Amino acid sequence: MKKIIALLILSVVIITGCNSKEKFEKDITNTPSSNVPILEFDKYKGFSIDNVKSLNVIKYTVAGISEETVSEKDEIQSIFNYINRFSVGTETAMACEDNTTIYEFVMKDNSKVSFEFECDWLVVGNKRYELEKK
Repeated sequence: MKKIIALLILSVVIITGCNSKEKFEKDITNTPSSNVPILEFDKYKGFSIDNVKSLNVIKYTVAGISEETVSEKDEIQSIFNYINRFSVGTETAMACEDNTTIYEFVMKDNSKVSFEFECDWLVVGNKRYELEKK
C-alpha cells in the first residue's frame, strides 16, 4: 500500500513539474527580449503631452488612498519627463499591494491615459513589467 501511495505522489510531482516547465518556456517566448521606451509600449503609443489638460495622481499605500489633481503645465511636464525616463522590460509575476501610484492624464477631449506603477513595475491590464531607467 505504501508503494502505491509513493508511486501516486511521484506521478503527481512529475506531471506538475512538466506542466510548470512548459508554462515557463511559453512565458519566456512571449516576453520582449530588449527594453522598449515606455511611450512606444502597448497602449501608450501616440501619447502626447501636448493634448493634456490636467493630471490626477492617485496613490495607494498602507495608509490608504490619496488623490491630487495637478493642473500647472510645468508640474505636469515634470511628471511626464519622469515617466518618459523608463523603458519597459520583460513581464514579471512579482506584485505588491501597498505601493501603487497611478498617473492619470486627462486629455483635452476628456479621455484619460493612465500609467500605473506598482512598486518597481509597470502595470498594463493584469500584467506587470519590469522597468529600467534610460
